[in-house]
Amino acid sequence: NMSGDSKKNLVVRITEAAVISSAAQEVLTLARSRDASLVEIGNAISKEPSLAAELLRIANSPFFGRSGRIKTLPDALMLIGLNEIYNMASAMAMMAAFSDDDDLLEEFRLKALIAATIARIISKKTKTIDQSTAFTAGLLCYIGSAGCISIDGETYKEILAEAKKSDNYGAEVERLEVERYGMTSRQIGGEMLIRNRLPEELVNAVSAGDDAFNSDADELQRLVQFSRMAASNILECSNISEIHDIKVDYVEMIKTAFGEDADIEQYFDIVIDAFHSGQKYIDGTLKVFNS
Repeated sequence: NMSGDSKKNLVVRITEAAVISSAAQEVLTLARSRDASLVEIGNAISKEPSLAAELLRIANSPFFGRSGRIKTLPDALMLIGLNEIYNMASAMAMMAAFSDDDDLLEEFRLKALIAATIARIISKKTKTIDQSTAFTAGLLCYIGSAGCISIDGETYKEILAEAKKSDNYGAEVERLEVERYGMTSRQIGGEMLIRNRLPEELVNAVSAGDDAFNSDADELQRLVQFSRMAASNILECSNISEIHDIKVDYVEMIKTAFGEDADIEQYFDIVIDAFHSGQKYIDGTLKVFNS
């Protein structure tokens, strides 16, 4: 076991890995000015390949419905639009910091995009949370895990492998994370957001654990937790019948997250749609990024 100081130093290294680059900072400055054109923002993004790749991933995400068809930066910018670029610029820049060619990192990217899509669709239907805030929070919900893989890859993979031996995978992952880092990967993600001066509501939503469903959690925390869990289930299921097999689990989860009066079928239909869209996204995006 590492000492307390060693754990702190490791966490600092992980959080520092998500520092927004100078090219990404230029994009943020342009986006926040509200006066910049798509051409100017595109020129800034093109200076950093990882940032351009992240924009393409988002443009090909299930939410935008163009999986695998957006292959150029100008097309991605036109599809997403200035307003959305403004809203998601920080998340995009932080995710671009982790451009390692790693299968597990790619899996967390997929989960984050699917979670973001689910969060956005639910917020659109319920009209209780700003859609862009919901999408951004979803994009960042695995940023701590991405950092752990990028900086502490082999050990973090061992943590995930060891946790799979447990009957309660999620709780065991968090226990092992605390043992290794002194905090969970979600809390590390929150520290990353604080370091990059993102809003407190995003910090709280990203860093909240399974207790996000308790009575003290706000609506965004509940939404992100539900979307995160649903995204994980979607990637674990190989066909739609497996999603239907765990519907009973979703009934309780939906009621806990959104209230006893929540429309169960409406929420479950969103998960089903996300499964189909997620499969198309995976197939289409692999073609884009392998071409």
